[in-house]
Amino acid sequence: MNINIPKDGKEQINKVLDLCKSKLKENLVGVYLHGSLAMGCFNKDKSDIDIIVVMNEAANDKDGIIKELMKISLKPSPIEISFLLEDKLKNPNSIYHYDLHYSEYWREKYTNMFLENKELGKDILEDGDLPAHMRVINERGITLWGKDKDLIFPKISNEEYLKSILDDFEDAWDNFSKKPEYYILNTCRILNFLETNKVTFKGEAGEWALDILPGSFRSIIESALDIYNGRKMVTSCNNKLVESFLEYANENIEEKKYV
Repeated sequence: MNINIPKDGKEQINKVLDLCKSKLKENLVGVYLHGSLAMGCFNKDKSDIDIIVVMNEAANDKDGIIKELMKISLKPSPIEISFLLEDKLKNPNSIYHYDLHYSEYWREKYTNMFLENKELGKDILEDGDLPAHMRVINERGITLWGKDKDLIFPKISNEEYLKSILDDFEDAWDNFSKKPEYYILNTCRILNFLETNKVTFKGEAGEWALDILPGSFRSIIESALDIYNGRKMVTSCNNKLVESFLEYANENIEEKKYV
């Protein structure tokens, strides 16, 4: 694995690989890294380890996989992982489909499910973020094990990628006060993509925004970058200025997304 990551993170990834090999056996097609770690901006105090697993067919022991992932995640970094079917990736209409997913957001749900002796369903589910993850894999992802990523993942168009990352922007209006640095930098990432068609991580997009966007937003972008990079703790934000920034971004999005 030729990436610069902390020893603990590398051990976590190896545990995920061992889990996939032991549980999926011949069903395993490949394991792929995306997100901040693959893009060279991993923050051991804040970042998730983002992984996509590709299989030939649906996993049998879903409960067992989730229980093991719950043991691996948070030691020390959160794990976010999706299990996809290879044949679904060949159909543009099913690239949103996944067979199994785990992140810390789902820990409480899974814990309660297991306490109540409920089993995971067999339905194919959908995640609007998947095309964005695949575009990152297209451009900056890493094959951890199995078939080369370029032989597995479809090429995600600019339109598909933009649609995927805009979902988070829709959430920003109601949720920015809970995690302002996330929504500010994610909005910068959207504006950067509209301008450059480049896939960036949040830190890159924030640095770009400081040079390009109106100076009136500089203070909240700098603050978001400081929090994102661990240079300062989360503090209360100027809600009116963040709302003004989102309104500015929305005007630019509406103007440019169909160009």
